Formats: sequence, C-alpha cells, structure tokens
Amino acid sequence: MARYPFHLHLLGHSPDSLLSDNVARDTYFRCYVIHGTHDVLETENVAFNATGNCFYVEDGVEENNTVSHNLAAYVKPIGKGASGAFQDGEIVKEDVNAGGLGSGQRKQPADSTAAGFYFSNSHNYIIGNVASGGWSGFGFPGLPTPIGVFKNDTTVEPRSRPFGKFYGNTAHSSGFYWASGGCIYVGGDLRYEGSALKYISGRQARNTRAEKKSGYQPWQGTPLWMRFENTLMYACNRGLLHWGDRVDIDRVEFHDIGRSVTLFGEAWLGNAIVNGVSGNEDIGMSDIHHDGFQFYDINVKSVVTDTEFRNFEKSNCRYTTLPGNTNWAQNDIVCSWDVAGGASVSAHNNIIWSGLYHSDEFKPQQISAVNNIKYTNVPKSQYVSLKVAETGASRFFNFIDFDGSATGEGRPTIVGSNQEWWHVCDDCRLEPTWNVWLCPKQPAGFPEREVAHIEVLTPDITVTNGGIQKPGSCLPKGADKAGDWSACDVGYVALWGHGPDHGDELRSSPITSNAGITGITGSGWFMALDGGAPKRVTLNPSQVPNGVKLRFAMTYPKGTTFTVTGKHVWNSALDLTYDLATDLADLWANPNTKYFFDGTNFFMMLRKHFKIDDTGRHERSNTWVYDVDTVWTITVEASCTANGKGFCAVTHKVPAWGDGCPVTAVPATLVPTAIPTDTPTLVPTDVPTSVPTMVPTSVPTNVPTNIPTDV
Repeated sequence: MARYPFHLHLLGHSPDSLLSDNVARDTYFRCYVIHGTHDVLETENVAFNATGNCFYVEDGVEENNTVSHNLAAYVKPIGKGASGAFQDGEIVKEDVNAGGLGSGQRKQPADSTAAGFYFSNSHNYIIGNVASGGWSGFGFPGLPTPIGVFKNDTTVEPRSRPFGKFYGNTAHSSGFYWASGGCIYVGGDLRYEGSALKYISGRQARNTRAEKKSGYQPWQGTPLWMRFENTLMYACNRGLLHWGDRVDIDRVEFHDIGRSVTLFGEAWLGNAIVNGVSGNEDIGMSDIHHDGFQFYDINVKSVVTDTEFRNFEKSNCRYTTLPGNTNWAQNDIVCSWDVAGGASVSAHNNIIWSGLYHSDEFKPQQISAVNNIKYTNVPKSQYVSLKVAETGASRFFNFIDFDGSATGEGRPTIVGSNQEWWHVCDDCRLEPTWNVWLCPKQPAGFPEREVAHIEVLTPDITVTNGGIQKPGSCLPKGADKAGDWSACDVGYVALWGHGPDHGDELRSSPITSNAGITGITGSGWFMALDGGAPKRVTLNPSQVPNGVKLRFAMTYPKGTTFTVTGKHVWNSALDLTYDLATDLADLWANPNTKYFFDGTNFFMMLRKHFKIDDTGRHERSNTWVYDVDTVWTITVEASCTANGKGFCAVTHKVPAWGDGCPVTAVPATLVPTAIPTDTPTLVPTDVPTSVPTMVPTSVPTNVPTNIPTDV
C-alpha cells in the first residue's frame, strides 16, 4: 500500500496543490492518488495499462477536489474481476496477508472492480475526463463510514454525499466483467467486517442528502440528487448503472450500448440520445441485444423526457451471451443461439420500452412516466414489448406516456399489460404486437384517468408488496420458475359492469397471495377471492392521488353487518370509524367517512384520510410519478359466519355501475388498424442532434485492442 506513481498524502486542505501534465504507464498498482486531501487540482494527466483503481480518491473523507481533463485507459482489476448472479454481485474480502505486486491478492477488495476513476466520496468536481476500459470507467462505491486512516471519523457518511459536479465526462469499452456492469457504476458497499474490509460489488442503496454527518435514517435529512451532465458513453455493456435513491441524468449520449441505464430511486433521464447501433462495426457491438430503457417493477420513480432513440431495428444477433462473458444470467432477454446457423430472436430484441416480468411478489405501482420522445430509424414494432408471464410484474406492467409520443398515439396515453383488466373502456385498444393495452388518459367528457395502486391483506393474501415469501407460501412452478406464479393465484380483480351477469366477458386479472393491485381509475374495482368473502380484510390505498375516485367492491352474504375503521400509522388523532351510508349516492357524497352495503356488495371509495397530504410526487419536465406510502389502512370486519380459513360462503357478483365510459367510439383516424412503419409526425423534433460541445474531443475512435478477453 501507499506505493503509487503519484500520491497526494494527508495534505488536508491544500488549494494551492496542482498535479498536472504527467504520464503513468504500465503501473502495477494505481496511478494518481488523493488521500486525506481536499481542494486540490488534478488535471490533464494520462494513465495507461494500470492495475487496480487508477485515479483514486482513497478513504472517503476527501472532498472538493477537481479532477479534470484526464485520461485513464486499459485498466485491469487485481485478481479476478467481480461478477456474480443478477444484481447481487459478489462478496470480496480483504486479503489480510496480501502478497507483493503481481500476487493477485487484494488489500483493498474494491480493486476487484477497478475503474479508471474511483471516488470513495462523490463530493468532488469531476469534469471532462475520459475513461477507456476497466471493470467500469467511473466507479462510486458506497462507504457507510470512512476507511483506512479515517475509519473512526464520524463527521461524514461518504455514501450520502452528492457530486460537487459531474460534467463533460466520457466512458467507453467497459462493464463486461459482470452481466449488470456499466461504464459508469454507482453501487457496491465497502465497509469493515471486524478489522478487515469487505466489499459487496452488487446492488446497494445510498441516500444522498445535504447533511454531511452520518447517523441519518433513509427518510431523514434534506434530499439531494446525484447529477450527471453532458456525458458520453459508448461500447458499454450498460451505460450508467445507478443504485442510489436519487439521480438526474441530463444531456447525455449513449452509443452502441447493451442498455442505456439502470436506475433506481427517484430518477430522471432527460435531453438524451440513445443510439442502439451506430454502424461502427469496429466496435463489435452491433450483434448483441440492445435495450432502450427497462422499467423496474416496484418502489421506484422513473421519469424519461426529451429523449431521442436511434437505430433500434430488429437484429440478427447470434449471441446467447455478451462476447467474452460466460456469466450472463439473463438469457431470456437476449437473442438465442441457433445451432443450425440461423438467429432465433427473442421478443425483447432491440426494444425501446420494456419491463421486468419475472416476479410475483414485486408488483409495479404507477412508477414510470415518459414525455417528448423521438424515434429515428426505429420501426414501431420496436417501441414497446412486454413478455407475458403468469406473474404480478407482467400482469400489472404499466407506464404513462404523457403526450403520446412514446407510443405514437399522439395524445396522453396509459400503457397497461395485455390483461383485460386494463381494458377500462372501449376507447382503449389492444396493441397485440406489443402485448399491451393503450388507453387515453383524458377521455372526452369524463374525469382524467390515473393509475392507482392498493394493497389488500386477507387470510390468503399474507405477504405485502415486495415482502419475502414466508415458509409454506406459494412458489413459482414449471420449468421457467421465474415466469409462472399461477400456483399463487387466489382470486381475481375485475372492472365493474362486465362479466356473465352483464352479457359479456370479465375484464379482469388474477390476484395472488402476494399483495398488490394496480390499475386504471375511472371504472370501479371488484375483488373476488376463491375462498369466498373475507371475514376480515385490510385495505391500503397506498397510491391513490388526491381527488381520484377509486370505487371498490366485494360481495358478502345478505344480512352481513360491518365494522369499518381507518388507522394512521403514527397519528392516532386521525383514526376514525366509518358510518353506514343510506345508499350509493350518500356514499359518493361522503366518501371520506362512509361505506355502503346493498345486500349483495360492500362498497367503499378507497382513499387516504382527507387530512393526509397526498400531493407528493417526483416531477421533471412536466412529467411525474406519484409517491407511494402506507400511512393509512382501512380494516373491514364482517359479521358473516366464516369457515376455518376465515372466509364466508358467497357467490361473487360484479356490480353494474361505475364511472361510465365515453358514449361514442374513438374516431377511426385515432385508432391505427396496422402498425405504421414510419415515425409519427406528432413526435417532437427538437431533441438535440449533436454531441454536447463540452464533451472531450480526444476520445479514442476504436476500442483498445488489448482489453482483457478473460472476463
């Protein structure tokens, strides 16, 4: 340790220090190190053929340094590069008795994910640098506390610190050591386990905020966003992978990348260019699967605006895995190998908008929204794709196209899965090529539709959304266990006014023992459980925005009486007991305090207590996603005689009444009869078409020929 080509060592605040115009080549350990030092300028340096993290900010206390206009190329991990399955990554521990240079042993376990630029504390000024190669180009591990000399320092929580500035940087030719690897990586966890360092390379959250001191809970402090500006990425497995709570990505370009971004928390991608296949055959990326943007499946807020997608045509790709990577774990979303020589292309081949489908316990709320999207050389067949599976993630897939540009509908549109549950009215249409329903968000003459989410807990729905399956709970079945959770089905949720009692088919979706129902407002929601009517049920309107009418019903035996109570998680002054309404009109006039039973169905308007502020949302560029919270629960206790499992015998009957639908059909001119092959004329054309001027111009034009092949 401490044997580096250049080392700014424990200088404290040193604004007059300058490290400039140097070359570090064929280094055995690091390149340029800032340690216990603040306010220095490190600029216009070059590093080539480096082992371990190269430009290195060491212990997690170093802040307000400027690292600008440097080049790091051909950077290699020490020992085996971290990989691991899916998002988990790999656990790497410090080699306490590490040998000398070239031993392959790591005193610092994060050298298993060596980056051209490594920052243990992000609160620095990172401007105009270029990273070529490496496990990642720019790496930002999460440190709950400082390490090394400063391991007892409690004045700073490094992982909570946002950027001073990240502007005009370039990264390429990296991210291939791991299926989830990216050219820019914000993730991992580095901390002490006893006296030795332990590093988890995979998904780890961070709560970026204004407060510097440690000890804050995730919900405390003044939130701040990590902001990436004017950034260029190309020839990457994934472009930018950010597993923090908050991120803004503004004025960026992605070229020849497997997937543009993976974003968690409250995230925005805006003013971007995502170029699937540039035509530069020398890069070697044209024959792999490309994702435009993949929506996550739970508890995030993803907003994409003012972005142009280019060159996402169906590919004749022939790789089951990315070249050189034998650990690719998500073969279901890449092209498959055909031994006869032809390419068997999956449904997700080179798609702009897709989602996760594999789980049932993770059900999407209204967590995804897009606006002002432009396509260039993208067939409409490639706009959207949902893999249909017997899972909650697939059944409740949704996003909102705020202006209709992403779907080509030319008007605000709600996109939902292929389930009839999303067919709220006949002004909606099924797009079979994409496996989704498209519904106008603003139906003529009726209230604006929203996507809402509730959680229902009954004797057979026992696991809250995102919870862990309890012993004895249902498990996925079949050869593709990640895609068939039908063994968990416990009933269905349906739209009012449809079904055999009303002369047509149910418009419904199965529900499972994993809680969570997501759907479109504007028609009533009816829940029917296979066991019958639950003697006790808890309803949580966790995402029902203020002013939205969400009518809910369940069938109960005639003569049943009810006790209905509302409870706030921490403010008992808001707790209340709901009264029985005289009729439906009385209920709709008093939705905050009443329920109604007509002898067949129990009715409520699901919403939070009227004194609860429910206006929170994550918004960028007039596009938003509403907050999800679980502060208000409604418990319904019924007097009916239950069996040993807590259910009363009943024949389910879908109510006939709802908000209604537009009387006239949608004009034929607005309902495409076939998928157009050209870009809609209503797609905005003002997306930037040139590379940002602040991006460095000295980026290599080809992938270095000596990038390791033994990934």
